Amino acid sequence: MLEHWASHGMVVVAAMTPNAGTGREMGGCLDDILDENTRDGSIFQNKLMPLRVAVAGHSQGGGGAIMLGQDLRVTTVIAIQPYVTGRGHEPSAWQSQQGALLLLSGAEDYTAPPTEQQQPVFDAAEVPVTWLTLRGASHLAPMYTGGSYLGPVTAWLRWYLRNDSQAAALFEGSRCVLCQDPRWEVRIK
Repeated sequence: MLEHWASHGMVVVAAMTPNAGTGREMGGCLDDILDENTRDGSIFQNKLMPLRVAVAGHSQGGGGAIMLGQDLRVTTVIAIQPYVTGRGHEPSAWQSQQGALLLLSGAEDYTAPPTEQQQPVFDAAEVPVTWLTLRGASHLAPMYTGGSYLGPVTAWLRWYLRNDSQAAALFEGSRCVLCQDPRWEVRIK
C-alpha cells in the first residue's frame, strides 16, 4: 500500500515497528517529516502540506493510528482492521479524534472482530466516520498489496488530502459507489 500511495504523489513515512499500538512511533515519524519541511537543505523543504496529514495502520497499527488521531496536526485517520484493546491503547482516543475517520473491517476477521474492535470506535467517535466492512475478508486480506482495501483507502486519501471530488464519490452522495457495491457493507455517521 505504501508504494501505491507514493505513486499518487503522497509522501509516505512508516514507523516499521512491531509495537505500533500506542501511536508514539507514528507520532515520531510525523515530527521528523514535518521537521524536514522546514529544514534548510532538506529535499522536502517547503514541499509538504503540513495542514493535510493522514495517518494509517493495520491491526495494532490501526489502533496506533487512532491513538495518533488525537493530535491536532492529523487531518484524517485510516484504521484498517484496528485492534483497539491491546496494551497501550486508550479507549478515550475513540472520542478524541481531530479529523474524519475511515474505519475498515473484514467480516471474517477473527483476530480483530468487527463487533469487538471496530464497533466501539464507530459508536464513540465524535467526528465523521465511514465504516467499511469487506464481506468474506480475513484479518490478513489487506496485507502486502492491499487487496480490495487498496482502492477505497487510496480514494479516501485523495479525497481528504487533495479535495478530489471523484474520489469522494466513492463514499458520499446519493450515488455513493461503495454503497452500491455488494462486496462492502457501508456505515456512515
